[in-house]
Amino acid sequence: MNKKGQGLPMNTVVIAIIVIVVLILVVTFFFGGFSNLSERIKEVLGTGTSGMSETLALQSCERYCDNLKIKTFDDESELRVAADRNFCFPREVDLNGDGVVGIGEEAVTCPLLNIPCKVNIEVTEVSVVCGA
Repeated sequence: MNKKGQGLPMNTVVIAIIVIVVLILVVTFFFGGFSNLSERIKEVLGTGTSGMSETLALQSCERYCDNLKIKTFDDESELRVAADRNFCFPREVDLNGDGVVGIGEEAVTCPLLNIPCKVNIEVTEVSVVCGA
């Protein structure tokens, strides 16, 4: 069998991977350099022992509320089930900015961050209440 044709796709894949890595490095450099790169990656991905920052948590909660407002709910119990998946889901949030999730920061929900969320059910506006 002639296997010479298989070398070209493998070379193309390797070159494409190298180009993607270089592109990521260039973009990273232009958007703030390489200082604190690992900390920013952990913050965005929500990994590590420090939890997510309060700013990122507030943005996530606002996005979750916006997603709830887009959906159509027939009754309040259906809304509660959808809200429990993300808006009311407890997350680790570094509220005091010390880089460590301490007491009172390990199970923070969006209402605890003072993010109000009012969603229309048919023609009635209802506030999202967690744990009800």
